Amino acid sequence: MPASVISCHDLALNLLENPRAAGDLDELTDAVFRLKIDAPELEGLEELLRGSPLFNKLSLGDQAFNKAIRLLKSEAPEASVNKDLKKLIANEAKSYLSKENSSFKELRLVLTILPSLKLESSAYKRLLKNSNELKILGLTDDESIKGLVDLISSNNTRDEIYKRFLFSRISNMGSSADDDFYTFPVLVQNIKRVTMTAEEMDFYFKDADLGRVLGIRKSALKRVVKDFREGTDLDALIKKHVPDHSTIGIEFEGSIPDDVSYFEVAKSMRGIISELYPGKEISITGKSGSSKISFEKDGLEYIYVVKSDASLKFEAGKNGVEIVSPIIRDGKDLANHIELLSRLKKLGVDQRPDQAGIHIHYGIDTRSVTHEQLLELFQAFHKMEANLRKVFHVNEGRGYLGRQNLERAMTSLSTIALSNPNRPLSSRTGRNAFSSSRAIIRFINSYGTLESRYFNSTLEPEILELYTDFTIRFLEAWKRGDANVLGYIKNTSEDEISILKIAELLDARLAKESDKFDSLLNDNMTFDELKLALEAPRERQVLELSELDQVKNSYELSDLAYQLENISEAEFKESFKKIIDHKLSSEFSLTALGRSLSNPNLDEELVTFYSRELLKKSRGDALETLIPSLYKKLGGEKTHKLLEAEILPEATDYQIRSLLLGISKREEDIPELTEFITKHFIDKEIPDVAMEIIPNILWSQKDISSGMDLFKKIIARDFDFTLKKKKLLMNFLFERGEDELIETTLKNSAYKEVYGKFLMEKLSESTLPYDPKYFKWITISQSVVKKEEQMLAVMKAMRRFDEDLPKVEASKLLGKMLATYKSYNIANKKYVLDFATYLRDTSLSPSNIDEIFDYFIFVSRKSFEAEYIVTLIDLMGRNGGSVLDDKAFELLSSFDDVSVSILGKNENFLMLSNGLETLKSRYSDALDPSVKQKLDEVIQRVEDAAEQVRLNPERFRQSDNSGEAS
Repeated sequence: MPASVISCHDLALNLLENPRAAGDLDELTDAVFRLKIDAPELEGLEELLRGSPLFNKLSLGDQAFNKAIRLLKSEAPEASVNKDLKKLIANEAKSYLSKENSSFKELRLVLTILPSLKLESSAYKRLLKNSNELKILGLTDDESIKGLVDLISSNNTRDEIYKRFLFSRISNMGSSADDDFYTFPVLVQNIKRVTMTAEEMDFYFKDADLGRVLGIRKSALKRVVKDFREGTDLDALIKKHVPDHSTIGIEFEGSIPDDVSYFEVAKSMRGIISELYPGKEISITGKSGSSKISFEKDGLEYIYVVKSDASLKFEAGKNGVEIVSPIIRDGKDLANHIELLSRLKKLGVDQRPDQAGIHIHYGIDTRSVTHEQLLELFQAFHKMEANLRKVFHVNEGRGYLGRQNLERAMTSLSTIALSNPNRPLSSRTGRNAFSSSRAIIRFINSYGTLESRYFNSTLEPEILELYTDFTIRFLEAWKRGDANVLGYIKNTSEDEISILKIAELLDARLAKESDKFDSLLNDNMTFDELKLALEAPRERQVLELSELDQVKNSYELSDLAYQLENISEAEFKESFKKIIDHKLSSEFSLTALGRSLSNPNLDEELVTFYSRELLKKSRGDALETLIPSLYKKLGGEKTHKLLEAEILPEATDYQIRSLLLGISKREEDIPELTEFITKHFIDKEIPDVAMEIIPNILWSQKDISSGMDLFKKIIARDFDFTLKKKKLLMNFLFERGEDELIETTLKNSAYKEVYGKFLMEKLSESTLPYDPKYFKWITISQSVVKKEEQMLAVMKAMRRFDEDLPKVEASKLLGKMLATYKSYNIANKKYVLDFATYLRDTSLSPSNIDEIFDYFIFVSRKSFEAEYIVTLIDLMGRNGGSVLDDKAFELLSSFDDVSVSILGKNENFLMLSNGLETLKSRYSDALDPSVKQKLDEVIQRVEDAAEQVRLNPERFRQSDNSGEAS
């Protein structure tokens, strides 16, 4: 063989055998064509190619390999051979990818081939979209395919592609960064499918946010990994570690003596648990502030927690305690836990309804609950709140300060639900307004639970049973969308809603056993209700003051404290000291003592002395009853001096709130109150929850001089009141005729769009005659709207005074509203139709009507209901039919492509065609012949569609369920 041929052969061989030199088909084809120059026959090419790292990696079948050899030996140009060779190998890869019985191993093989082809990104995408294995792994979405193509195009090795994409992508299947959530079985199946090593599995469980996906805490993940490595069957793994989402958990808050440690309580509890769960090996671990009691039942771990609760501030000698149940999975577990709690009294644990509560966690599957459903739940609790407090006697001393947190949660949920109503809950959901601990209901995503927080602390088994029974039944009804329960709440006004009626609909025990609360007044009553209960006739014998040493609980002590209101001075002195120093003395009894200082037999000096004693003891609750008593006994000036000396210099937020509540309950006129309120509250920074009370003090009392001057200061401060208070404030200003303050609020407040909405609602409901200033307010309110509901409120006000508004200016304003409104409605198209329907009774210019037709064009035809068809016909008949222009027919022609699924019901088709027939006959003389012809065509098309629905309803139902047609 000539030296030149040998040299060329060696060069080609080097290219074919060196993976860096022949790393892709372009380089391989070039090497072969160099070999052809001096050795056209390409002797030994088959052997060279089979030994090449590249072709060896391709693992082509014999048929494909032989075809590749023929291509390389052919007389075709190099570029043509290269193209055909890539096509051949791509088809071979495609056959691997599309196999129904594919394996992850074959997918990994293909991924080693694809970088060698150097195809266009679009070609890679088409190949990967056909991968049955990627479909099984749930990785054929655009984002996943793009990520994989980018890695392939960068010529990464097989291991790099696997590590950097497939593994990390699978790990993110449960990540909070995504909106699509995978079930635990899919996650585990994927781990099996990609044959993860032990090291990879550790990374997978660490990175995949599985605590949220599984609904279990991080400590359980180690057990999942351990069981998986040991080959535990998938079904057994799921049963063992994935909780039933109908499970509950119960947190009890109370107090223990300060000479009893939490570990001692835990040890005593272990003895009770061993009786309730005989034969179980029960362990206990802990430290000074927290202890855990654990055991296994049916392969599941049960953990009780006993820990300190720093949020509970009790009198000397008492510490706050919180006892957390394990996951309660069935009725037996629940009965055992209630039995355990009922026995805690003998361990020195006290129920403390004056400060503490019972919190019940209800497990939900966050992958199947949407933000819209959660919004519905919060709206229900917002509406029920006042009646819940009444029925369950929620103690006002427990710090649930109004409904502001619920309203913030609803606002946040409304925003999310508006843009994506079917979006499931995600980890991010748990880090905002929905998880506020100061609301009566909250959602905690880290645990996957809803938490009811409105029950007072109790250790009475019958009351605990009523609490849990009502909670479970109500949340089960919400979860299944019970129309009877949710419909009753939605359609009943807040003032008329009845929790007992809801209990009846739920078939809850509360409906028949609410009287049980009457025998546990101290556990479940607010202070005012307690007073009423004490004055009401009842069979239970009330202790006399002479029997004070026989008191067994804080209720009986409070009962005695109320008796101090009408006794002699000498008896008062003796009894007051005994009660305030009693070991059972609490905010309950201190509040009763505050009321007792209105005793007519006490002089000012004694009232002042005992007030100081009371203020030293109380955390603040006693101020609510003490201040009315002080006003009655001392008058305004002396009361204010006492407060300025004893409370205000170092007052806590809670004390400020209680003090203001006390002022709002005054029965006497206090001329000095204006100056006092201004000096200490309006001209100073105070918490918003306390500021909520100031308007109540101002707008209902006669003793507030220059009251509107104070309101001016409040409005200038621009406090973030609750929605309810904002509405009351705007109504107050409107009814008082405070035009200047109204305009100041609309123009300058950070919440002007909210105030504007409430003002517009007030205008639309008002029976007052039109005033030109109303249009000014309408214009200002329209300029600041941010949401559909605010725009609709403006529109309702315009409709209310439609005949009185200046026509030209109103038409221009309406045009602005329509243009602005269109930009809001990509997310929620049904609002568009509501908006247009509201305008049916409004004066509209032709340009206004064209704008509305634009709305109808881009709204889903499936959203059309009978009232919207009436609106459409009404608008098309305006101005003598002159609006039947190109824009109108553009709208009508949009019904063509979706003719079978547009209107939902056959009668709606007929309504539309009949309406158009009426228009044609009504304006027959005025319409141009071409317009009549177009109308005839539209009418015929709609009638044909109606006939299709009548003859083939099944096809319509399938189309109707396939998604929105627009």
